[in-house]
Amino acid sequence: GRHERLKNPLLRLNSRQREGVGREVSVPAVSLSMSICRYVCPPLSTLPLCIPRYYGGVVLVGVGAMATNMYFASRVMKARKEHNVEVGFSQCADFRLKYPLLYHPTNNLFNCIQRGHQNYLEVLPLFMMFLFVGGLRYPRTFAACGSIFLIGRILYFKGYATGDPKKRKMGVVSMIGLLPMVLGTLAFGVQHLMASTK
Repeated sequence: GRHERLKNPLLRLNSRQREGVGREVSVPAVSLSMSICRYVCPPLSTLPLCIPRYYGGVVLVGVGAMATNMYFASRVMKARKEHNVEVGFSQCADFRLKYPLLYHPTNNLFNCIQRGHQNYLEVLPLFMMFLFVGGLRYPRTFAACGSIFLIGRILYFKGYATGDPKKRKMGVVSMIGLLPMVLGTLAFGVQHLMASTK
């Protein structure tokens, strides 16, 4: 009964636990195995599963970055139709490979619109990396800086899309947002590495 289980600790164990009683365990081997497991696959309790407050703002800026890219792409597609920039062909071995003409030999306005989008695509991967990684440490600051960067890129594109490359200079505003993100991500990396070695 209940009193017997309280007097005899073995009765409080289930059948599998009772089978393991008395077995010899190699403590060094178990310790080494656990150390390897923790190194290869750290326990979930040590992983940064807690997202900081206001990180939702960072996520929304990332969504805004993709929306900006879609807007630029739609402007390029519209310009292709307006300026009659057709799909070109490339002779490759025994087959013809279709690809879009990135630039027109004479149409400067289309080239400026295309270049404005292309330039955004060149910096987008780095921007997204800085945004989502550095945003873990400074969520509100990075959400604000990311918004400034996107505003600057839109000004850059609109200025470029006029056909006068000099008007893209307004896009320098984007650097006001990007530079703090670069420095903030660098600081976060150094801080995290130093904290990990303590």
